[in-house]
Amino acid sequence: MGGLENLHAPMCAATKDVFAVVEQHDQLPHQFTILEPADSAWLETLAAVYRDLRTVTDSPLIDLTLNGVQILDVASVKARLTSTQLPTRNASPRGTNFAVERSDLGEVAMALAGEQLRGYAYGYRSTRDRELVSLPGRGIDQIGIRSDFDSALEEHITLSLGEAKVSSQARNPPGVVDSAGDSMRNQHLGHISAVSATCAKLWGASRRCTDPEIQRLLQLAATLWEHKQFEYLVVKCTNMLVRPVHGSEADFGSFATSPNDFAPGEIDFMVLRIDTGDVEVVVDQFLQSARGTGGKQ
Repeated sequence: MGGLENLHAPMCAATKDVFAVVEQHDQLPHQFTILEPADSAWLETLAAVYRDLRTVTDSPLIDLTLNGVQILDVASVKARLTSTQLPTRNASPRGTNFAVERSDLGEVAMALAGEQLRGYAYGYRSTRDRELVSLPGRGIDQIGIRSDFDSALEEHITLSLGEAKVSSQARNPPGVVDSAGDSMRNQHLGHISAVSATCAKLWGASRRCTDPEIQRLLQLAATLWEHKQFEYLVVKCTNMLVRPVHGSEADFGSFATSPNDFAPGEIDFMVLRIDTGDVEVVVDQFLQSARGTGGKQ
C-alpha cells in the first residue's frame, strides 16, 4: 500500500503549525511521535477551537425578540452559550481523571494533530455533542478518517480510533497508558476485540456527520471493519498523551514494546510535551481562555 496519496487536506486553518514534531521513534508501520507546541499561541488556538465546538449551533443565531421587544441580541446569545455550554473548573479533587476539561484538552489536541499531521477528517466530534456539560463523553474519543489512492488508483480507507489522556504522573509511562482500568491499552484492546460494538460506533458517527463525503468514508470504514477487509481498511490505534516537561519516549509503554498486541491495528502514538512541570496549570489556562475569563472563573 505504498505511494498512497491523501484525498483530504486539513479541515481547519487553525491546525497549521500548532504542533512541531521534535522526536520520531517509528517501528513501521507503527508511529511514535513526540510533539511540542509550535508557538506561544498554541493554547489559545486550542481554546478557540474548543469554544467553537461547544457553542456552535445547527441553525444561525438571531436576535431574540418577544412581542416586538428585543430580549437578547446575537452577541448576548453567544455569551450565554459560552457561559452555559463550557464546563467550570473541576477543583475537587484537582487533577481528577474525571475532570471533563482535562479530557477535552486532550481530545481537542488529538483532533488538531490528526488534521495537521495525518490529514484526517472528523465528520462527528463527540466533544461537541456529549450529553452533559460537566462529564466526559462515552465511547471512542475521536474517530478520524482519510481516503488514499495507491499507484493503481485503488482507494483505501484509513480509520483512526483515537483515545486521549492528560497525565502529570512522575513515572514514565503514567498509569493511564497501560496499568489503569481505563488505560489506553485496555481501551484499544476493547475497540479491536469488540468488533460489533465498534462497528456500531462507526455507523453512529456517520449518522451524525453532515458532510456527504466524510459520511461515505465512515460508512465504508464500518462496512470494511465488519467484514474484516483489512486489505482496503487501515486501522490506526491513535493515542494523544499530554505530558509535562518530563514526557519522553518511555511514555509509549506497551504500545512500543508489544505493538502486535493490537493487530490488525497499527499504532499511532503521539505525546504532546509541554514546557511545564504542572499540566494542571495549563488546563486552568485552557478553560479560562475558552470561557474568555482571563485569570478568573
